[in-house]
Amino acid sequence: MPPVEDAPRVLLMACARNEAPYLPEWIAWHRLIGVQQILVYTNDCSDGTVRMLQRMQQLGLATHAFNTGLTRDGAQMPPQQRALRHVRKHPLYAEAEWFLHIDIDEFLVIHAGDGRIAGLLAEVPEADVIPIAWKLFGPDGRFHLGRRLLTEGLVDCEGPSHAESPPRTFKALTRLSDQLNRYGVHRPGFRAEARRSIRWRTPAGRAVDHLADGGYALAGEVGDAVAQLNHYALRTYTAFLGKQARGSSARPGRAFDAEYAARHIGTGTTDLALWHERRRLRTARDDILADPTLAALWQKARSIHAMRTRSALRRKEGLTLLAEVHRLDRPQGGLKRRLRQWFAKARGAGGRPG
Repeated sequence: MPPVEDAPRVLLMACARNEAPYLPEWIAWHRLIGVQQILVYTNDCSDGTVRMLQRMQQLGLATHAFNTGLTRDGAQMPPQQRALRHVRKHPLYAEAEWFLHIDIDEFLVIHAGDGRIAGLLAEVPEADVIPIAWKLFGPDGRFHLGRRLLTEGLVDCEGPSHAESPPRTFKALTRLSDQLNRYGVHRPGFRAEARRSIRWRTPAGRAVDHLADGGYALAGEVGDAVAQLNHYALRTYTAFLGKQARGSSARPGRAFDAEYAARHIGTGTTDLALWHERRRLRTARDDILADPTLAALWQKARSIHAMRTRSALRRKEGLTLLAEVHRLDRPQGGLKRRLRQWFAKARGAGGRPG
């Protein structure tokens, strides 16, 4: 995936804690759509995430930074806030024209032009900030992905936006300027004297300049026919158990429970945008994993996550959470039957579910 000489200089940043199994697909996808600089901050990892990112940095695929050190009023800042403050001092930030902060479970999908980020920017050349709304996906009835890509296996999601749609959370693609004075997790902040001159545009070009006053949600038609941010917050049932055990990379103490799942699950509509890209994306991911060091680290991370899943399933709390998430995803029920099938299949294959 060689760089494109005239591509916009976009810096994509993420924070990660124990995300190793998902990194190759996520990085491969965003490189495919024309993001040339990817910066990932890590904290408190125990699954090989750091070693994978360090190897990716050696290969020129991404840049790694440790998320440590910053305090506020003598107290440790939440990890994402630390990283968003530090990034403005990073050399990659100084070289960038645009900046986007997302998570490893979020995938930018562009329908404009050839699907690359240059096509999105060409749709709204006057924009200073482009709020790209989440499209929430659910576990799609899956306990685990098996050999599937995440974006191949999960296609069940919330429907497209329309004029009467309730507000949808967004992440903001931001043109860098000296008018910026801070970044939040979802959006930038600007100097008071500049706020009224900043042009906020949805991917479809609708002016939403009221967002200068605050907020991180878009109501009505959000421009998802042009671009969307696929958010796989739960991934699969068992992945969500792992997420609960791991805890948040953004806010220590945040609960990944049934209430969180209910707010972040999308069902009822099929979105095949990334399913149609599965062959191209698998090739790009496999190109990354052609490096023997990365491949070994990836396989070890998958084993670690499978072991942690088995541990969670031995606890009553884990099984209760799995049942609650299954009820949100598949209200018609059938969990006991599906669990019996799943365990029987694992035993027949000589393995254990994970």
